[in-house]
Amino acid sequence: MKALSHRKQQKGAVLILVTVALFTLLGFTALALDGGYLILNKNRLQDAVDSAALSGGKTLSDEKATHADAIQAVRDTMKAIMEGDGFKKMNVDTTKLAETVQIEFSHDPVPFSPSVDEDARYIRVRMETVPVTQFFSQLMVDVWQVRASAVAGTLAPEKGTQICDVVPLLMLVSQEDVGTPGYGYNMANAEQDGDFIVIKSPAAGKPNMAPGNFQALRLDDARGADRYRDGLAGGHCIDIDEDYEVDECPENDNNCALTVVDSSESGNMAGPTRQGLNTRFNEYNPGKYKKPSYAPDDPSAGEDDFYSDCVLSSADLLDFKQGKLVDYLTTAFEDGSATKSEIIDILNQKKASGELGKKEIKDIDDFISASSGMQMYADYQNPQSASYKEYEVKGNDNGCLKDRRIVKVPVAVGGSDVGKNIPVIGVACMFLNQQVTGNGLSQYVVGEFIPECGADGDGASDESGFTQPRLVLYNDSGSGDS
Repeated sequence: MKALSHRKQQKGAVLILVTVALFTLLGFTALALDGGYLILNKNRLQDAVDSAALSGGKTLSDEKATHADAIQAVRDTMKAIMEGDGFKKMNVDTTKLAETVQIEFSHDPVPFSPSVDEDARYIRVRMETVPVTQFFSQLMVDVWQVRASAVAGTLAPEKGTQICDVVPLLMLVSQEDVGTPGYGYNMANAEQDGDFIVIKSPAAGKPNMAPGNFQALRLDDARGADRYRDGLAGGHCIDIDEDYEVDECPENDNNCALTVVDSSESGNMAGPTRQGLNTRFNEYNPGKYKKPSYAPDDPSAGEDDFYSDCVLSSADLLDFKQGKLVDYLTTAFEDGSATKSEIIDILNQKKASGELGKKEIKDIDDFISASSGMQMYADYQNPQSASYKEYEVKGNDNGCLKDRRIVKVPVAVGGSDVGKNIPVIGVACMFLNQQVTGNGLSQYVVGEFIPECGADGDGASDESGFTQPRLVLYNDSGSGDS
């Protein structure tokens, strides 16, 4: 038999090579298209699970919320996301989320150990097998799936977390109000008023550590009237979760207002309270503080230059010891503080009792009328408000600092079993409605709680003040994809 020539032996080889190349190109095309779509769906699923976990974590930040509440919040969030633009093409049946979305709880975020205990306040949301639509790769791979997992909860302040510009007035709250907005008070914002809280000292010799009370705090080595006064004027730096010492009023000291003194440092503390806080209102006691001699940005300005706020009110000061008002309000101030609504209710009840003369009734009417004219936080934020007044018209020559009327107040849990050393659990932000008035047990501080503190109130760079535990996502120790 005659052998074929070399050229004839090569016929058809190109067709084979082209076919192999086409299949290879098709494979890379499938990998590029389907692989890209796989990654897109994976990212979408992770975003949805993250949002759902944060929703559940936010629900759990309310101490009164249950696991069932958090589960419902997760499912509602997942349903809303999966039915929104960009997510509808994912293969997730929103009518079966109870079956496909796994929700667990743990006492700690890392490592995450599932628990059915209602006190477990960290939440994990998982979706394990979400199929992805394939275009070409089904020829080579049966089904592609993606999974996602997320753990969320509040970020507990770490030991050593420092917050500055904190005034040494401790706010005591109940355990059930921990983690709630405003710790049980209605907070103010730029659109609406909150509860303005009138703070007064408990009776001498009867330190009240109950929720709703304000007590003095010795911050680090800040002892004595001078350090207390400076703390109110400029603030201290504190570490969250540190133990700080609470002062107690001596039984024979009726001038022990808002703070008390160490047994070795007896003296009238009402003056330092007024002198320190009122620097924020351009009110200076020449014997203790002088108006700053330099502008805030001048290199010559020192740490003891306590500048006024840039916005002050033209409204008259509200006098809580007018006439017999201080006697009528004794009950309201049994715990050391009261809200405006509580005060007005008591005065109206007293007025309606038929026991008062015309003079006492007029005093009550004048007080209620004056209280409606007090500058509130919403007015403070609105330059068009009738009670908004620029600081410069007061005759200041050396400048001012924005938000000096906003202070950071340390917060602790109060109760009958609270000792003298108490851990600070957080910081609340308070807007001072007016300067401090009165002396001794007739001295009052008035403020509204607001959602957050600015960083400009102390002239420093600190921006770490916060009112509530922050909600964050944690790495899921049981998943490399979270």
